[in-house]
Amino acid sequence: MGQPDQKNTASIQWTPKAIRSLRLRLGWSAADFSRHFGCLSSQILDWESGSGNPSQSDIFQLQRLTLTLEAYSTRMQCSSLSDQVIKSHGVEQVHNDLLISYLNN
Repeated sequence: MGQPDQKNTASIQWTPKAIRSLRLRLGWSAADFSRHFGCLSSQILDWESGSGNPSQSDIFQLQRLTLTLEAYSTRMQCSSLSDQVIKSHGVEQVHNDLLISYLNN
């Protein structure tokens, strides 16, 4: 599992579309996003409409959020033990007893 590439993240052009895409990938409203940046949601909407631009410190935060999101996505792609047990035993739900027996074998 590789780490997200900081060079690729640093080269992102923070266009209105890229900012909105990041916010939506995070599942955040403009208000949620603005709380993270310590600004009004109208400022986020300005970024997304192109009538305003993020500051250098805001760009750093956008890059940090992107790296965090990519790292989380990578971890979620890994198959968990419970997923392995579900597939191998053909069940829909796994109880702790089954996981423990799977680990002991």
